[in-house]
Amino acid sequence: MNQPLSYQFCIAVLGLSWIVVYALIIRLGFRDRTYGMPCVAVCGNLAWEFQFAFVRPYEPFQQAADIVWFTMNLVIVATVVRFGPRQFPGLPAAGFYALFGTGMALAFSGVHLLARELGDMASVYLGFGDTVLMSALFLSMAIGRRTLAGQSLVIAYVKWIGTAVGSVAYWFFDAEHSHVPLIGYGGIAIFVLDAAYVVVLHWLRAQDRAVTTPPVLPRPASSRDAAEPADHRARTARTARTDLADLTEGP
Repeated sequence: MNQPLSYQFCIAVLGLSWIVVYALIIRLGFRDRTYGMPCVAVCGNLAWEFQFAFVRPYEPFQQAADIVWFTMNLVIVATVVRFGPRQFPGLPAAGFYALFGTGMALAFSGVHLLARELGDMASVYLGFGDTVLMSALFLSMAIGRRTLAGQSLVIAYVKWIGTAVGSVAYWFFDAEHSHVPLIGYGGIAIFVLDAAYVVVLHWLRAQDRAVTTPPVLPRPASSRDAAEPADHRARTARTARTDLADLTEGP
């Protein structure tokens, strides 16, 4: 289908923003030895990107972005596999891998079946549904970890702004599916959840600074400061002796 330039521009912004987000998630994941995308979100993203990059492409411009995202998401999967078990110390590593593999299988089969049922709108509807879920999961992960491990405010802001621009593309400029109420709802939900994620990361950064900033210690007293109270006591004692002498001598 032929899409207007305004749509293509917004999708380009969306595609580039998520490339930046994925690159930063990969970098911080290996640096902090954790994963920066929630496990369930990884499953949903990978399934959606595979479906609409290789099985049922929506349109060429979006397909190109999906292929790049899918490739980068494979590296994020590697961070989950490598560092995921340590996030759940009460769960054996084998149990973590079994759950992650099950989630991946369910996501791939579910996205494929939904794509068959929804037809032409499958890419858009499932894309918005996946992004709403992912935004909620990022927020939950930040609150649960209570640290910035694997996360950053740059990721939060780029994800927030880029996805908002993508919502504008589908609501206003999509040649065939603009002004669909469900898309409008999805765009608003994503925007609100991403804004909340930004707020939580700002709070976590403030908490981290409060813990790591050394307390301000009082300035040590100098020799002059230490001498002043003694001088004051001496003057007071002399004044008291003088007053006592005046009283005993009388008029």
